[in-house]
Amino acid sequence: MVPCTWLATYPKSGTTWTRFLIHELLVGPAARSSDLDAVIPSIHANHQDWKRHLERGGILCTHKEHGRHTEKYGTEMHGFIHVVRHPADVLLSEARFFCLMQAGDVERREGSVDAARLDGLFADYLTVMMHGGQTEKHRRVGMGTWGEHTASWLAARAHYPHVVIRYEDLTQDPVHELRRIAVFLGLERSNDELGSIVERCSADALRRMQELEIARRETGRFYHGDEFKPAYDLGLRFVGKAMVGEGKQLGVQALERLEELFGEAMTRAGYTADPDDPVVAAARLRGLIPLPDVAAEALHATTTGLATPKAVAS
Repeated sequence: MVPCTWLATYPKSGTTWTRFLIHELLVGPAARSSDLDAVIPSIHANHQDWKRHLERGGILCTHKEHGRHTEKYGTEMHGFIHVVRHPADVLLSEARFFCLMQAGDVERREGSVDAARLDGLFADYLTVMMHGGQTEKHRRVGMGTWGEHTASWLAARAHYPHVVIRYEDLTQDPVHELRRIAVFLGLERSNDELGSIVERCSADALRRMQELEIARRETGRFYHGDEFKPAYDLGLRFVGKAMVGEGKQLGVQALERLEELFGEAMTRAGYTADPDDPVVAAARLRGLIPLPDVAAEALHATTTGLATPKAVAS
């Protein structure tokens, strides 16, 4: 096995969007969503093939918190890209994805599924997550809670080359944040090139690809098989609203509960429970809690053609 560069994300934190962006940086546009698995495979989608992916090297995607990650895949890595998103927005996106995954099972068990039944599933998921911060699946797979996951990868910055990307910053200034990723990977791209990549990977562009793949029943990130037809018929989709700050709809009490669960990690990542100001501005955050530049350690080129990552300016 060779050291890999890892894309470390908690589920529903912009993982697929970031994979599309990195795919463009490395090899150009993805013609279909399944192309991502050839260039930046998600280990969790390839449980039986994880050793083969590690032997190949390159960039791999992990949802595990850092401790559980190294237990499974070892401590050797070139470095990592950590994408983090406000836990309130993550929670809403995860709840919708849970409904998408469960709708077909509900129809098979109960004979039908409708919007009201989905509302119940949605509420049940929020209740479980608000109680303990994770589901049994999160524990079993090794994701941990949002707070455990986020804190573990932020702590790993002391030991590996890295770049931390907040979903909110990527949404507000995608060219700047994509440049940070490109510099980390040792890739030179002009502002025009980065702007074109951002446009081709926009939420609207991904939604168009999603609808086409669902219509064609083309298996990939967006179409999961005919067993998910009840969910698709009810309008559920993998690519969601892609909004920043939607989590304030949960209400002050729920936001304060998230702060109880994840307070230290939220503070370190620049997130608050204030519905009117949930994200500390990047410039202010770096003044309060500096995000260190990438360690000046060379990453060896891999079979994906990665160059040596460089220090990334904030």
